[in-house]
Amino acid sequence: MRNSALLRRLVCCLPLIIASCSSSSLDELRAKAEQGDAKAQFDLGTEYDSGQDVPQDFQEAMRWYRKAAEQGNAMGQYQLGVGYHEGKGVEQNYVKAAQWLHKAANQGVREAQFNLGWIYSNGEGVQQNMVEALKWYHKSAEQDFSDAQAVLGDLYYHGKNVQQDFVAAYQWWSILAAKEVSVDKLTALEKEMTLDQLAEAKKRVAVWRPLGQ
Repeated sequence: MRNSALLRRLVCCLPLIIASCSSSSLDELRAKAEQGDAKAQFDLGTEYDSGQDVPQDFQEAMRWYRKAAEQGNAMGQYQLGVGYHEGKGVEQNYVKAAQWLHKAANQGVREAQFNLGWIYSNGEGVQQNMVEALKWYHKSAEQDFSDAQAVLGDLYYHGKNVQQDFVAAYQWWSILAAKEVSVDKLTALEKEMTLDQLAEAKKRVAVWRPLGQ
C-alpha cells in the first residue's frame, strides 16, 4: 500500500533556503530573469513560491521555473516536476511530473532521484517498475539523501517487491544512525542476522562514502 503521507512530505518540500531580497535586488533579479538568465529565472520562481518578498503566487512561480527548466536548469526542472505532481500552480499531470523529474534526476538532483524512485515504485505517470525504482533510490542514497537510505533499508528488510537482504538493510540503516537519525529496527535486525552477515554489513558501512566525497 502506498504511503501517501510520506510522498506529500518529501515531494512538496522546497529544498532551498531562500534569502530575503531588498526591493532593488529583487528588481535586478527580475531584470536578469527577463533577459533569459536561467539561474535568475529559477531564483525568481522561488521568490513567488515562498511569498517571502513578493505576494505568493504558485502559477507565477511555475512560469519562471518552466523558463529555467527549458534552459536546462536542474532545480527548475525539479520544482516544475514537483508542481505537476502536486497540481501546484499547474494542472496536475503525473506524466509531465515524471518527465521533468527524470531530467532533474539525470543531472544529479538527489531529491529528484528519490522522488523518481517513488514514482516508479507506485506507477505514477510511468509503468510501475521496481528495478527502475531501486536504481533511482540507490542513486539518491549514494548522494547521502537520508529519505532514500531509509526507504532502501525498509525495502530490503521487509523484502517489499525486492529480494530480502539483511546486509543491505543494515548498511543503509547504519548510515542513517551515524547521522543521528533514529532507526528503531536496527537493534532488532542485528539479532536476526548471522555473524557473517553482520560482519559483511559492518564492512560495507566502514568503507561507504557519499558520492563525490
